[in-house]
Amino acid sequence: MSRGPSADEEHEYTGEKDKSDGDRFDPARRLEGTMPRASFAWSGDLTEEEIRRILREGDPEERARLIGRIVSEAPFEEIWRYVTPAEIAANWPVVRRYIWPPDLREIWEWGLRVWGYEVASDAPSGEGA
Repeated sequence: MSRGPSADEEHEYTGEKDKSDGDRFDPARRLEGTMPRASFAWSGDLTEEEIRRILREGDPEERARLIGRIVSEAPFEEIWRYVTPAEIAANWPVVRRYIWPPDLREIWEWGLRVWGYEVASDAPSGEGA
């Protein structure tokens, strides 16, 4: 039984989808925008098109839930494909409820403040704060 190519075999990536792979993650396809699912949407089945539709047309709660999911689960560089810091800050009172774990929420609050956005925090205020 073969376990794949040997280390000394030469392979060339052609950029074409291997028909046996189905919808398996392929970084080249993700960069081309042809992935059926967003790479961070591991807990659901959202496509790029659905994500953009929700961000454009979804009700405020649905949008905030998705933004929270994006900033919690997407790689940092990928977040900016979907939202801007201004959009995160503008929706922060609701978005913050959907960011998990809580430490990540605190990091985002700090980052938004560093970038010049005023965001409310539920963290206890310390001396000198």
